[in-house]
Amino acid sequence: MFTLTMRPGLYKWKKQKNTPFEKQSSRCIIPKTKSNFSPNKIMAQVSKPKKTFEEQTISRSFKLLTAAFTAIVLMSILSYYINIWIGEYQASSQNLSERIRSRTINSNLLFVEITTGASDKDLNEVWILIEGIQGDLTAIGNADIESQVNDKLMAFKGCMLELHGVMSDAAKKKDETQRQSDYYKAYSELNEVTSKIDPHLKKIAEDKISMMKVVYIFMSLFVIVLLGFAGWEVKKFVSLISIMEESNRENNRILAVALNSINSILIFADADQKIILWNGYAEKYFGVPVSKATGGILSEVLPILSRYNTDYHKVLQLQATEEINSAKFAVGEMERIVNIRMIPTPGSSGVVIIIDDVTDAETSRKQVDKAQKLETVRNMMKSLVSDFNGIFAQLSRTIGVLEGSVEDQDSEETTEIRKSFESIRNTYEKVHDKVRKLAYITKEKEFIPSKIELNTVINKALDVCQDLFDKDIQVNRTLYDVKAYTVADAELLEIVLFNMFENAADALTIMKPEGQPKGGIIEISLEKIFPDRNYRQIHPLAMASSYWVINVADNGVGMEAEICAQIFDPFFTTKGDFGAAGVGLTVADEIARKHRGFIEVYSVPEQGTSFSVFIPETV
Repeated sequence: MFTLTMRPGLYKWKKQKNTPFEKQSSRCIIPKTKSNFSPNKIMAQVSKPKKTFEEQTISRSFKLLTAAFTAIVLMSILSYYINIWIGEYQASSQNLSERIRSRTINSNLLFVEITTGASDKDLNEVWILIEGIQGDLTAIGNADIESQVNDKLMAFKGCMLELHGVMSDAAKKKDETQRQSDYYKAYSELNEVTSKIDPHLKKIAEDKISMMKVVYIFMSLFVIVLLGFAGWEVKKFVSLISIMEESNRENNRILAVALNSINSILIFADADQKIILWNGYAEKYFGVPVSKATGGILSEVLPILSRYNTDYHKVLQLQATEEINSAKFAVGEMERIVNIRMIPTPGSSGVVIIIDDVTDAETSRKQVDKAQKLETVRNMMKSLVSDFNGIFAQLSRTIGVLEGSVEDQDSEETTEIRKSFESIRNTYEKVHDKVRKLAYITKEKEFIPSKIELNTVINKALDVCQDLFDKDIQVNRTLYDVKAYTVADAELLEIVLFNMFENAADALTIMKPEGQPKGGIIEISLEKIFPDRNYRQIHPLAMASSYWVINVADNGVGMEAEICAQIFDPFFTTKGDFGAAGVGLTVADEIARKHRGFIEVYSVPEQGTSFSVFIPETV
């Protein structure tokens, strides 16, 4: 299933493909500072709708430009129809003038043809032409010219009648010359008067064109004024918007600094869970850049939040804040404990999600509870150990007397009694050993740090324990290649090492299921580390500048993550059938904390366990 590989200070399993080694740590804490702020005030800067100056100016400029555009369109349409109207008027007036002139000429020619006998038509045809001229006169639009033409037309008609009468009556032949003279004179005067029609109509057309020019000029000026005013508005807007943009940039910078300085994860999403705001702490915590998160769907960017979709929609519908305390998140390879608040935003359909990592507070609370429990147990055990020691002393004397009473007897019965006494003595020694282990917890040895060399301490403790290990246990040690000096309490560190070595040996022997071969490998190593930001993200308790790390690893039975989280609690043991007291790791953890250090454990069932004891280089 796995092979062991060694390098200085590091013990890892190389697993086969498709069997990932998931590390579970009971000592993974990132310090958090819960911030107090009003999300409503911040979100008002992000999502509150309001009628801004820009909107008002843009609306006004748009209206002005729309009015100018409409005026230009109307002016173009009006000009088009005026041009058509004037063109039609000019064409109709030209036709009118020509028609009057043509009818006048035709009436004269027809009269001449009738009087000379060249045409068989009568004077009624001439009168029809004259009536047509009179009908056309009403379209001139000038009463004076109409009156003059009518007068000359009537005189012309009268002369025609007189001339026709003279030519038809032989008695009046002598007056024919005079009547012809009067006729041609009347015809000439009629032509003279009708010649005034054409200039009059042209004058009317010119007046209309002049009127159109005036209207066009007026509309052009109006459009120019509108465009000028709109341009002035736009220029004023551009000038003011530049100032406002500069102010907004400064405000946005201040807002961004405020949002990113909050030691809380701050997310704002709309009704469709589209992310609008993703602050810098969220980017740092989840490792998702702001550019990637913004605009994404919340449940896709953070799948771990999908389990709270019901709460999200509840906040939207009821417009009430929802709080979820002590939720567990898997962030990277670590399990985090967080408090979640979902707050509806005023004036917009969205939710502000505030996530505070309380792993540190929860761990501190558990440590306080454990310390209080340990102190209670210590006080209780002081009395119990004293009572047990008295009982064991009395029991030892009693067993000694009984053994002495049959010492010189060799009968078969006394032999059986001696075997029974030996069994009682062995049971007594085992129980007495457990009580001695329990007595560790009652000792309040003064912490006396001094300059020590860790390679020496580890070798001393290992030499003592190795003689007690099963012969099938192989011990590999990879210590520091030079002197590993630090300031610590050597006696207390030996107690920690004894516990580590004993647990590793038990995991390879007595804790293995029946039928499995006993034995295995124990790896002991020592390394020196200098934690940086990346290292502290994986080992959050590593706050000192440098540490010595003692690693004790075995390839024994391993543990589940739930068990790893409890192994430092007093009287918790995984060796229930083997008489373990369950205080060894509690004592080891207390000693590590006295040195301002900590212990981390990584374990995989059926593959093994690794303990890492972190001791600051300078305690």
